[in-house]
Amino acid sequence: MSGGPNKALPNIGAVRAGLLNVLITDEDTATEMLAILDNENAAPKSGARIA
Repeated sequence: MSGGPNKALPNIGAVRAGLLNVLITDEDTATEMLAILDNENAAPKSGARIA
């Protein structure tokens, strides 16, 4: 269980590291986690060329 928007990035890291199989959090933290992931997906990959 983890809460607070300042825990968003550590939560993502813990999930990616395979340390969690369940995450209980609050709406603000979940929203911030989604925003971080959306920004990662929107950013060009390193080495990618922009025309």
